[in-house]
Amino acid sequence: MGLRAKVFALAGLLQLAGALPHHARAADLTLASFNIRIYSTASRTEAELEQIADRLQQFDLIAVQEVRDQAVVARTLAILQARGHSFQAIVSDAVGCGVKERYAFLWRPAKVQALDPGAFFPDPDDAFIREPFIGSFRASASGNRFEALEPIRQGIRQHFGGCEHQVATGLAVPSASSACSRKTCCG
Repeated sequence: MGLRAKVFALAGLLQLAGALPHHARAADLTLASFNIRIYSTASRTEAELEQIADRLQQFDLIAVQEVRDQAVVARTLAILQARGHSFQAIVSDAVGCGVKERYAFLWRPAKVQALDPGAFFPDPDDAFIREPFIGSFRASASGNRFEALEPIRQGIRQHFGGCEHQVATGLAVPSASSACSRKTCCG
């Protein structure tokens, strides 16, 4: 069994064991980072890009290294779109000593928003062969009021052992006029 087959077999086993997020809840974000060896239009057949898309479509925000050209990202986005997966991408300029490579971020716009076009991390001392590419992202505001209350529900469950009716009976919240000052109550 070749190395590629072993990696795919290991990924399959991890997914079956629950180590990879196969089915995340709607409110969750799944993130991934891939170094796709020589990820270029010249080196990838349509079948290989289909396999790459199989992996990428499992995640909401993906960082990709070793991108050789923008066209390969466009081809991959087209495959994902044809499958009904809407993704957007930022592809960096080529950078590096010797072999020039790019970075890419891919994301689902329904779940993630890009806050900037990405930028290279300053490397004045030339510590990196390729300067790191950074981007800022935010989860899309698609939650509802019940999702917003989830942290409160979790806190009640943790402190009172559940969320049953009247579980916090007798709990009093100090009023502003009580003898307890804000500093001592709230730290």
